[in-house]
Amino acid sequence: QVIIDSQPLTVAILAALFFGESIGAIGAGGLVLGVVGLLLLEVPALSVEGSNTSVWGSGEWWMFLSAQSMAVGTIMVRWVSKYSDPIMATGW
Repeated sequence: QVIIDSQPLTVAILAALFFGESIGAIGAGGLVLGVVGLLLLEVPALSVEGSNTSVWGSGEWWMFLSAQSMAVGTIMVRWVSKYSDPIMATGW
């Protein structure tokens, strides 16, 4: 699934929000294009599959949530590694 590729977009946005990372105009344009690309690829797949299949049953929302979970973990390890070994924090 292409939806797992939403993780770097989320990491970039969270890093800008929590750590003051600079995205810049070109980076912001890239983020917008990435989101538009994901929407173009995934939204038609959800609407074509039929109305009798739940969104949760298709697995696409689960994949999206797992990508966001990995993105949050990527951001959290920067903070956690201040207080513990980065390799141990990644393992946890």
